[in-house]
Amino acid sequence: MLLALWFCVPFVFAAAWYKLTGGAVLRHVATLHFVVYFVAIYAGSYSLFVDNGEKGEVFIWSVMAYPILALAGTVVAQACFRTTGFRLRLGDLRTSAAERQVVYALSALLAVLLLIYVAILGNETPLYVLITQGPIEAQLARYAATKGYKEAFGDVGLIVNLSRVFTDYFALFLLVFEYCRSRRGETSYRRFWLIALALVVATVLFGERYPVVKLIVYFALAIIALRHRRLGVGLVAWLLLLVAVVVPLVGFVHAATNLHVGLADRDLWTLLGWSWDVFAERLFFGQVSGLYHTFALVPDVYDFFWGRTLSNPRDLLPYEQVQLPFLVNDSHAESVPGVQGSDPTVFFGEVYANFGIAGMLASMVAAGFVMQWLNSTVAGRVDRTRSTYFVALHFMAMVYLADFAISFSALYFDYRLYLLMFLLFVPNMLPLRTSPKVQAVHGNAAATELSR
Repeated sequence: MLLALWFCVPFVFAAAWYKLTGGAVLRHVATLHFVVYFVAIYAGSYSLFVDNGEKGEVFIWSVMAYPILALAGTVVAQACFRTTGFRLRLGDLRTSAAERQVVYALSALLAVLLLIYVAILGNETPLYVLITQGPIEAQLARYAATKGYKEAFGDVGLIVNLSRVFTDYFALFLLVFEYCRSRRGETSYRRFWLIALALVVATVLFGERYPVVKLIVYFALAIIALRHRRLGVGLVAWLLLLVAVVVPLVGFVHAATNLHVGLADRDLWTLLGWSWDVFAERLFFGQVSGLYHTFALVPDVYDFFWGRTLSNPRDLLPYEQVQLPFLVNDSHAESVPGVQGSDPTVFFGEVYANFGIAGMLASMVAAGFVMQWLNSTVAGRVDRTRSTYFVALHFMAMVYLADFAISFSALYFDYRLYLLMFLLFVPNMLPLRTSPKVQAVHGNAAATELSR
């Protein structure tokens, strides 16, 4: 009975989501969140439950409840805000001078901060260590640069966090923004490819395997969504092609960063086998284990934390922060010496660890409501302004929400959220005049139409 119910939930959700979005699934900011959730959390949850002797009923029921309760919150929000996804085609878009100024000023600021941090790291830059010393040393350097930076380099938290926001989120915004402008004839393709190359280099500086894959894959999804508004044969074909490319790409990145032998010593089928193993391990089981062990630890080993796992910047709040991902990792895994392992998971796991089942269930409904509000707000801006800026923001918001399917960050101390809200509301404070060049290009929109 439980297995049958577990099996049915994704199909019920998919049918309801298709109806909710009117078939324009990739033009809803929450779609990627639920895709990541079903792949990274849901897909491996039942086998993990069975492998552990069917212990953890709260875990498995919570995993099944989240899509349904989030969908309920989304339906309520849709009744309030109406808009489900932007309708414009690529040829309809335009850019104002004020929007370009915001984008390029922010790009320059974040790029400078990234360069400052790389200068601080010097020979300890993880990518440099990977190239010159090897993967083990690079793992230590990566930990120091991304988590242990305070002990290794001093009080550089602001620079580190903004640099990561740049590489993990704003890079996609900038890439989509420049792509749309180049397709509209506002800028050259050469300029777009130079910016794309610079962003790819920026994403690999910290020696992490997947930010560059994430940038490429999500950018490809953005292009597909701009070309195909509704779910159909063309959209499905492109998505299948994307999966066929992603799996070997994951294996290549894994091999290039982890193996002690060169790729030239490995045949194609071996690489593809590694690719699938890494893809399956990371996506189907890598994140759900953290959720399972969170439910196993609380309240049996630790009492509910009542907010103490939430960020406490500079100890301003009256408690010592508990690093829940560290506790979860240490409960079931061993870390590399000198590196503190971390095992984050979907946001409602941390809500449960703090506020119990009632708080968790309430957060599930609230998540659906908030995601629909954000979708309606951004999609409404796109349709009203015909702005490339807000299209780029739409896809950045998609990635931000997708990451909440596999991690958690206290919203009051979330640089990603601050950046998203800044980009969402700052155009309201500026005169949005379209330049003469863009107006001329807009007059020829039909000639550059790519959407169906």
